Amino acid sequence: MQPARISAGLNPLLSAPVVYVPNGLLPEQIRFEKNNSSLYGRIAYMGTLGEENGPDLVIECIPTIEKSVPNVHLTIIGGYPSDISRLTTLAKKLGVGKKVSFHGFVQSPVAMSKILRSCYLAVAPYRAFPGSVRYFADAGKIRAYCAAGLPVVTTPVPPLGKVVTLIGGAVIAEDTVNDFSRAIISVLTNKKRYASLRKGAIQFAKDSTWDHTFAEAFRQMAKVG
Repeated sequence: MQPARISAGLNPLLSAPVVYVPNGLLPEQIRFEKNNSSLYGRIAYMGTLGEENGPDLVIECIPTIEKSVPNVHLTIIGGYPSDISRLTTLAKKLGVGKKVSFHGFVQSPVAMSKILRSCYLAVAPYRAFPGSVRYFADAGKIRAYCAAGLPVVTTPVPPLGKVVTLIGGAVIAEDTVNDFSRAIISVLTNKKRYASLRKGAIQFAKDSTWDHTFAEAFRQMAKVG
């Protein structure tokens, strides 16, 4: 959070050295289906379901996506019952109630990743709300998506989204129904592009274990010390 504090007015010259320690994954989570063509059209969203994280946005995109990808289906992992109720109502209102399924909170990270592997593409649709902490947070869902071999469609909000995009595993779109739908459709309807993004996502995930994360942090600490 040091960048956030500096952005808020902290003098970087008076700040103590900071070692960035990102989120990590269990080795069992870094697995993917070698041939996932049978999963075409299945989109994953994993995480809490507050509006700042964008689950509402993805559901609002489904009617547009369905025109180009008739078998599109959104799998949502996570959330409190009140959030699930809100989103279920939204999906029904838009006429896509049968296109959205909810798993609720999944306690086991390994079980959660197994559900992700039953999908074809993943979304991290963080909303560009002023003052959102998501501009400075490490988006763990993006790491989990990549570890499951899923290309990611995200917004300009999460810093990790930009990192994975540079590696070639993600696509960034604005947090509007038109732009986010367009980005999802462009990936789902272009096999060559999808394959390239999937390769980039898998490449990024290879070094995302907690062991690697802490080993790198200790190396950085030794340099600071």
